[in-house]
Amino acid sequence: MNLIFSKHKFFLTDVKSSDKTTGFKRQIDGNYMSYSYFKALDYADYGEQKLQNSLTRLKTEYDRSFASTPTREYLHPSQKFFNYQQAGIEILCDRFKNKKALLLADSMGLGKTVQALGICNELNLNKVLILCPSVAKYNWLSFIKRWYLNEDARVQVINGNQEINPEYEVTILNYDIMFRENHMKVLKSIPFDIIIADEAHQCKTTGTKRTDALYGKDGLIHNTSRFLAVSGTPVTNKVVDFYPFLLSSAPEIMKPDTGYWAFAKRYAGAYQGHFGWQLGKKATNTEELNFRLRATVMVRRLKADVMSELPDKILQLIEFDSGKSFRKEENNLLTEFKISKTDLKNLIQSELGKAVETSDTHEKDHSVLAMMAELRRAATEAKMEDVLKWIHQTMLSVDKLVVFAHHRDTIKILKEQLKQYNCVVVDGSVSSEKRFDLANQFQNDENTKIFIGNIKAAGVAIDLTAASHVAFVEIDWSASDIQQAIDRTHRIGQKNAVNAYFLTLADSMDSYMMQNIIDKQENNDNVLDSRLQF
Repeated sequence: MNLIFSKHKFFLTDVKSSDKTTGFKRQIDGNYMSYSYFKALDYADYGEQKLQNSLTRLKTEYDRSFASTPTREYLHPSQKFFNYQQAGIEILCDRFKNKKALLLADSMGLGKTVQALGICNELNLNKVLILCPSVAKYNWLSFIKRWYLNEDARVQVINGNQEINPEYEVTILNYDIMFRENHMKVLKSIPFDIIIADEAHQCKTTGTKRTDALYGKDGLIHNTSRFLAVSGTPVTNKVVDFYPFLLSSAPEIMKPDTGYWAFAKRYAGAYQGHFGWQLGKKATNTEELNFRLRATVMVRRLKADVMSELPDKILQLIEFDSGKSFRKEENNLLTEFKISKTDLKNLIQSELGKAVETSDTHEKDHSVLAMMAELRRAATEAKMEDVLKWIHQTMLSVDKLVVFAHHRDTIKILKEQLKQYNCVVVDGSVSSEKRFDLANQFQNDENTKIFIGNIKAAGVAIDLTAASHVAFVEIDWSASDIQQAIDRTHRIGQKNAVNAYFLTLADSMDSYMMQNIIDKQENNDNVLDSRLQF
């Protein structure tokens, strides 16, 4: 059986003689579909009308998996989703009527998190488990506060061996600890309305603890009414990355190739070598698998598919767990300088911020600035491990990334820890001529994946449009400097919307500063760049 695309039509051939309808092949609207394919997808009817209905339904669902426009109103119009996000919510909610497990595979930066929460709102799902990498837990918490409409929901973020309270409506747990015996015992006792597996490709290897805990015989996927895998890169290495998800949640898609090596032979070019079965170097029958996925469980849109809807720049705060040691250090400093968090927030938003930008500081401001400098240093140190994890995770989804920081020591750490991406670095020690050379290398060398720059030194007079994703590990006080840095990627030659990520610690001075900068940037853009409709 083979699926062939030609001028947007597809044909299935190689009908096996063992089929009940030996040699059965019927032309329907110019398309050939074999009975064996419909049987494999549980469409086991010989009638021509039902066969045509099945074909039409599959083709319709395949086309819908690309949809960027909804066909009906979202139940909660006060939530400002993009049209393509509403379309994604609509399609996935419709498919949940007949399917237990689905895959949302939009590319990075298109808002998979808000779509997942939109599904919870649309279907009124009140018992939710969110599984994700450790660096994403507090980001999910932040999104839940803004996008989840069950205002009475109690949310728990589980760290280490912290006990899970089964009475809570929303539980956020990272993959590294979910398989612990004490966690699994409680989780299996909870009848979840939905399990959302963010960055689901992290559970791709059969036999590992996390994969078995999720997809195994006694895995959590069997303890929920609905399962949503979320990943912009569901295949990170080989097509067999799909196998654990498909086997446990949608085995009908693989029929008759449900065994691991049967699946690998058909779609991963597996062959029997001198030492047994081995995976091939290239995927095989890719269009067939793509059709099967999109027509049944997968929704995937690329930036290029929805560019007309996206704003030129999308700014997003990414929050990590601040940790006990940092919170203690922060509280000690606040106590030493006799200032509350609320007072410091107000200063950041008003006089202190203005004073820093203009250098018009009074003696009291200088003492507070000294404390702020120490807090920023401590924050960078506390979040660096998570920052590096986030960058590694992001590089699975993007070709190139621009990373900005403020301090030389931070840039040095980034350079040392990200060597594998053939980074180029521009700080104050690099001559103007050399800066252009390094920027050109990033622009033109496909092996140079990451550009690391000081906000001021690399924030002007160079083009970095080879990337459309920018990360700020640190910031300075000036919103205009941040805008200049972002605009290294957002300029003539950029074909995509630019996503700028501000990497910070949850509920810290670091996050208040970054949110303040984002608010300033968005206000400036509204004043300068808005276009009125008459």
